[in-house]
This record gives sequence, structure tokens and C-alpha cells, in this order.
Amino acid sequence: MGIKSFEEYFKEYKCYDDGGKLDKGIIADAKKVFEKLKTPEAILEFQEADPQEQEKMVKGLDDGHSGFSFACVCQNAYKYALYAKENGANVEAEENVENVNPKRTAAIAEMKGKYPHMVQILTETKNSNGNPLFSSKEVEDFLFNGQELMRDYPDRIMAVLSNPEEIDMISSWANKGAGLWRAVQDPLDSTVKKNPKAFGVEPEVLSPNVAALKRHGGRG
Repeated sequence: MGIKSFEEYFKEYKCYDDGGKLDKGIIADAKKVFEKLKTPEAILEFQEADPQEQEKMVKGLDDGHSGFSFACVCQNAYKYALYAKENGANVEAEENVENVNPKRTAAIAEMKGKYPHMVQILTETKNSNGNPLFSSKEVEDFLFNGQELMRDYPDRIMAVLSNPEEIDMISSWANKGAGLWRAVQDPLDSTVKKNPKAFGVEPEVLSPNVAALKRHGGRG
């Protein structure tokens, strides 16, 4: 039996709008990324490249993506490429992707210098099995891809990584950096309740009234 097609693999995909137009657009672009790059390694390099380089590597992607929806595109392309690879599909990237990216190396070094405490948290956070949530490469991936998030929302990142429920959610993502991005942008109610100031919520808003928390956009 062959592997599932891309469409079949993601036929139940629901993330942004319960399988609606936005989710379908994410999957359509994820398929374009996979069909061009084919391998998990090449897809990770694509995600880490500059926007101008990304446009050269994969043409025809929707130019209206937010940071989160683009991360979803890459995560789903990576997830399917990993599935194909693990199930014996013979796929190779159409073009070699340069492994050494001087801009990436410099950016990671800069982030490590500016945010040593955050690097320590990313490195030391463990999942429910007691294992590191992020590998050393995943930490570096986040330092590179999550620069804006780290600059703008360090308190939110720390709040998310202090909640075991959020950590369990992040653990389920193939691209854990994208999972962390999602959690920071759309936190669980329990995260907001424990850290209201980090999410711009006044303490008096936090009451048993779940609707008040939903107004902020927590996932529940």
C-alpha cells in the first residue's frame, strides 16, 4: 500500500477557521512547499530563509500570510515530508539547499547575547516525560524564526512555558517552534488567568465568568 496523498493526509485539518477557507489555503500552500522541496531538511531551511530567498525557493505562495499562518504552512509541509520519508517514499529536493546560512548564524548569536535568560528557559523546559521540550536545534530555530516574538512578548513566552497544559500542546507539534508561536498568540485560558498582565488583561476581568476570558481570545 502506498502512502496517503497530501490531500488525504490533511483532509481533517482544522486550525484557523475549522477547516474553512483559511485552513484550505494553508494546506494548498503547504503542498506547494512540499512538492518543490520534498525533504524535511529542505523545508526547515526554507522556513529559516529570508523572505526574498523564500520567494525564489517556492513561487506562487499567498502573500497575505501572517507569521502564524506561514508557520502553519511550513509545519504542515514539514509534517508530510517527514511522514513520506518515514514511510519509505523516495523523494529528493529539486535543488540543494545551502546548509550554512551566515545571516542565520549571526542572528542566533545576537539573540543569545540579548536574551540569555530566555535561552535558558527554552533549553531547560521539559515535557511531561521529563525530556527537554526543545532540542538544541529547535532552540536555535526559534531564536532565528521567533526574533520578533521574543522582542515583543517575552513575558508571554515565559507564561506559556510555565503552564504544563501549554507544554503538552506544544509537544504535539512536529515544529515545536510553531507550536510555541501558536500558544503565545492564542493562549489557554489557564495561562491568561495566571499571568493576566502579560496578556494585557486587568485582574478584575478574571472572574468565573468564562465569557470574559473568551473575549480575550483564550482557547479554553
